Amino acid sequence: MSLLLDNYTIELGDEANLALSKSIYDVIEPDKRKSAFTKTITISSSPQNDKVFNGLFAVNYSLDQEGQFDPFFNPSKKAPCFIHTDTMEQMTGYAQLTDVILNHYTNKVEYKITIYGEVRDLFGELSDKKLSELDLSKYNHAYTKTNIVSSWDYDVYENGALQTYSEGGNGYVYPQVDYGDDHQKWNGTTLESSDYWREEHFRPFIYCKTIVDQIFRESGFSYYSTFFESSLFKKLIFQGDVNGLAMTNDEILDISVLSERVTSDQTIQLRTTDSTAILDI
Repeated sequence: MSLLLDNYTIELGDEANLALSKSIYDVIEPDKRKSAFTKTITISSSPQNDKVFNGLFAVNYSLDQEGQFDPFFNPSKKAPCFIHTDTMEQMTGYAQLTDVILNHYTNKVEYKITIYGEVRDLFGELSDKKLSELDLSKYNHAYTKTNIVSSWDYDVYENGALQTYSEGGNGYVYPQVDYGDDHQKWNGTTLESSDYWREEHFRPFIYCKTIVDQIFRESGFSYYSTFFESSLFKKLIFQGDVNGLAMTNDEILDISVLSERVTSDQTIQLRTTDSTAILDI
């Protein structure tokens, strides 16, 4: 864990405890956790720290021959403060210098600062966001029989390229779900099958793990979970907005037939395109 004051890295000793403790209440009901954060810590003097505190808080001190320590600093000044775990920002706020003392046991100057801020939490980041706002465009693909069948073997398109996986949990799949559609197949007046499945009978579902991964990715968090990585969770799927399969006006125009008469000849222009499955939630 690291501490930055106005983007200057502070050298921390063992005495500086930056742990962001969480209560049992936080774990049981994390959505109700208070994100306000206040903490007072002690930081030992070092050439780097002395330079930062002198520049940010106008720190100066003197020590006379009798051992009288006389510090000077500006307690009204505030400095932007950031706490990182590895490279991930855990807290942002500001810090104030409250005292400068001489530790007679170590014979070192120590700075006492109080940090005020907001702890980053997942529920705070997601408070006003909707699933429909997730960016799943990397999984856009052509709505074809080949791609529908391929999804059953965990073959999905990502950023326009077909990717093969050994199990579910990635992207999308087209399960066989009976929506009450007409599955009859006729040959003239002869009913050949009452259980005939066409491409339009299949709708894309999104793997729940893909949704969870994207939520964490867009929020700047990571997770460690045996449940999210379990085979059971990787089988869970969620049906998004199937309206994403509807053609746009441009796509309708691309498959329309324009007929116009030029003198005595008939000119027909035909443009075709594949429908695209847009994965919306």
